Amino acid sequence: MATAFTCPHCQKQMQVEDHLAGQQVSCPSCSQTLTAPGSPPTAPPGTLQYATTLRERRAGLAIASLVLGIVGFCTVGIAGIVGVILGIVALVKASNEPQVDRGRGFAIAGIVTGAVSLLSSIMVVPIMISILLPSLSQARELAKRTVCGVNLRAMDASLRSYVEEHDQEPPDISVLIDANSIGSKGLNCPSVDRVISQTPPYIWIRGADCTNAENVVLYEPLQNHRGEGGNVLFCDGHVEFVSQADWEQVLGDGGVNLP
Repeated sequence: MATAFTCPHCQKQMQVEDHLAGQQVSCPSCSQTLTAPGSPPTAPPGTLQYATTLRERRAGLAIASLVLGIVGFCTVGIAGIVGVILGIVALVKASNEPQVDRGRGFAIAGIVTGAVSLLSSIMVVPIMISILLPSLSQARELAKRTVCGVNLRAMDASLRSYVEEHDQEPPDISVLIDANSIGSKGLNCPSVDRVISQTPPYIWIRGADCTNAENVVLYEPLQNHRGEGGNVLFCDGHVEFVSQADWEQVLGDGGVNLP
């Protein structure tokens, strides 16, 4: 369709296609530039709403990438990986259709924050492991020391019970095992590998003078706990972990190895 109108400069009739309505055109007779009559064409119904929805959707994708990138700092980089992926997707879509898109800045920010959170996690995790592993090792060793102390108390109870019943010390600790007073596991220190180590886990001082409550009845060698010390059972029945520095002061020579 074309619209006919008169050029105001040369008064000549001219025709302009409808799709040029409202735009600058040149008169074919006098070559003057003038505005074609009529209103510019409008978009079909629903086109503007679709474009707006598309922009909002892709802007939301870019914002989500930024949020996940920030959350990645608190989730050891897991959310940061997703944030980087969403940011790249949003950035590619923004580059392909810039006329109907927005959120390019959010997408770039999401990629950067996600990458930083991921790199931070890669650096932080080994540091955390190096800090936690010694603590876990120390906690396991403390637990093993506790088990050894419990074993000494159990052996002390069995020895006292035997002495009360027989009015003498047992000739050998195996007597208590045969009488089911002590379980075989009670003679094993969890810190000692009996297959490798040639040192007995506990040492019994037979005939200890218990008129002095501070005298030692049972103890474990220093090797049981990496040379840091060992549990000691005193005549009054209490068990104490004696450090290497106080070892010679507390313990005298002698002792009988437990099987």
